[in-house]
Amino acid sequence: MVNYVPSRRSILTPALVGENQYLARILTRSKSAVAIPLALNLIVWHRNLPLLSGQELTIEPAWEYAQRLLAHLERFRLTEFILKIDEDILGIYDHSGTKPKIELYWGIIGLVARDLNVSVEDLTCVVLAHEFAHAFTHVGSDANHLSWDSVQFQQAAHEVKEGLAQYFTALVCRQIKVRGAYDAYEKLLPQQPKAYQVHTEWNAKPESVRLAMMKMRRVTQQRRSLELFDQFLADAATQLDGGVA
Repeated sequence: MVNYVPSRRSILTPALVGENQYLARILTRSKSAVAIPLALNLIVWHRNLPLLSGQELTIEPAWEYAQRLLAHLERFRLTEFILKIDEDILGIYDHSGTKPKIELYWGIIGLVARDLNVSVEDLTCVVLAHEFAHAFTHVGSDANHLSWDSVQFQQAAHEVKEGLAQYFTALVCRQIKVRGAYDAYEKLLPQQPKAYQVHTEWNAKPESVRLAMMKMRRVTQQRRSLELFDQFLADAATQLDGGVA
């Protein structure tokens, strides 16, 4: 935010301190990149006083309005805004055709990576792990060579599919040799919609989650809801560890 609010005298008479000193004064008291073009425009304005003669009283309100806009921009959360537009905006696991495929959207990944202050490579690892986790939960076969029926997978609750993908994404990002991947995952997580955060409440061991997923795959009549998956998760904890997920 621009913390420096010049008085009317300092706005109208930069020549008193010289253009270089005037520009330096604004830049050293501001954290915003907007200060540079603003200061330059003010200098240009003073070189062309006849163009704006008589408009002195409008400068101060304009400056104050610009500061309010800058304060709003500092509160604006770009990544959260982007993810609310389309939840598949970073990448997608597309299983609509005969051959499922994964797509990554590099432009948005680069934009979000910069906003989160992480590297593009690290965020790419997170997105790719997430989409591969979708593929794993869908077409990955169990010991009986069974996978999740595509129609039933499509009908499963959105929170279940995203929760599973996020759970396995966290595991992968902790274990791969890309140092910044888990940091990128942690920075992205709070900005994501609620469906992408349900796994944080599971407090479950990987084998319990896998067993609950296997049960969810075999559901044919019941509604494949998050509540049903939570019950399967509790049952798996009891079965495997006597109640400890």
